[in-house]
Amino acid sequence: MLIIFLLLFIFQSSSGQQSLNVKLLGNWNDTAHIRVNVAGQRYNDVWGFVLNGKEYAVIGSTEGAHIIDIDQCRQVAFYPGRATGFTIIHRDYKVHKHYLYAVCNEGISTMQVFDLNYLPDSLHLVYESSPYDFMGCNKIAIDTVNATLYAGTAKSYTSVDQMRVYDIANPEKPVLRDRYQSKDNIHDMFVRNDTAYCSASYYGYEIVDFTQPGNSKKIGDMSFYPYQGFNHSSWVGTDGIGVMTDETFGMPVKIIDVHDVADAHVVGYFSPRPNDQTCIPHIPYLVGKFAFVAYYFDGLQIYDISNPDTPKQVGFYDTYPGPSFSGFGGAWGCYPFFPSGRVVVSDMQTGLYVLDVHEATGWPQHNNTAFSVYPNPATDKLFVSFPSDEGVENVAIQIYDIGGKRIFDGRFPAADYAYQPIQLTLPGNWAKGSYFIKVSTGSQSHISKITKL
Repeated sequence: MLIIFLLLFIFQSSSGQQSLNVKLLGNWNDTAHIRVNVAGQRYNDVWGFVLNGKEYAVIGSTEGAHIIDIDQCRQVAFYPGRATGFTIIHRDYKVHKHYLYAVCNEGISTMQVFDLNYLPDSLHLVYESSPYDFMGCNKIAIDTVNATLYAGTAKSYTSVDQMRVYDIANPEKPVLRDRYQSKDNIHDMFVRNDTAYCSASYYGYEIVDFTQPGNSKKIGDMSFYPYQGFNHSSWVGTDGIGVMTDETFGMPVKIIDVHDVADAHVVGYFSPRPNDQTCIPHIPYLVGKFAFVAYYFDGLQIYDISNPDTPKQVGFYDTYPGPSFSGFGGAWGCYPFFPSGRVVVSDMQTGLYVLDVHEATGWPQHNNTAFSVYPNPATDKLFVSFPSDEGVENVAIQIYDIGGKRIFDGRFPAADYAYQPIQLTLPGNWAKGSYFIKVSTGSQSHISKITKL
């Protein structure tokens, strides 16, 4: 096993520079036990979670799920996929409460559910679907508020569903709740409050309401838009502004406005190498005003999209050592939601990267074992994280103005947010200036001064 800290290797990206405002903290790359697939890749997607105050990443490979302690950049647990080996290209992972959900697109694959509570010692499989009823699934998404899991293009030997929806109120026993048939495969989806923003491959983009089981309805559509290709993924902020990628060479990332789902449209674009036919985006995320994109040969790209008309590149880290070409390599996925502000990136050839993005984002440094409130200063969104604490039922958050008047009072189920941050929207009518935020779990409380820009 090859584990490299701090200094990885020196190489030049296609732009002649390996990074901008992003620092390497560690790299995990197991070349001894992980086979290379037919496309020359060992690794695929990545996700993150916090357990008992410690931050972990899960990265998929041709072999299965690898749990990495990102403080030490060390594998602490592994579980093989139902299908393994040189035919495996796509795996995907999401976390709900203390459960990890895993799918695979190739082979006689299943949906696996793991209990994370046994970490760091081991990963326990608590559910596995029939291999004949759950194959070909590329991506999953979880609506944690409504305890529903969305699976894109799940297949059996006798049928294909462009999307399935599962009730995971009992996390160890997913129950099929709904099916959706689109005009093309649903490759990926972003879900909030029973609404799915679907990347429907070559058809385009669909917005579907799943409020009533068995009676889903399309409420928005972008079947034609500028720079259209293979619609791959999206992420949408609570203000209705999102980022969308077409996994097509030479196509830029789109900034979209979906606050009126009946009038969804593109409002901006960005690319680290505009019009270059070897430049191709993959998976985007939003944290406040920052878009984080796993950009294949261009590594992790970070853009400030607070002004969609003029998005600004504020940082990048190129994980791919070779020249770009009209194929696939480099950064597959990223996860930018850790309380510490660190970001992990999965590279198809060279494994997991742990990155410090504070210089790019302006976020303050955080101790991930303590309460975290970030970014600070903030513009429109605030993230609140806290250490997993057994026995905590609810998290209480109050925000006070500088005069001591309480202007926000919220309660959040701890079980839903022990593995991901609570996201708060700061109303536009709040004045710029200083505020105080108090976060309480019953056993602990934390007060911070925040600034709204």
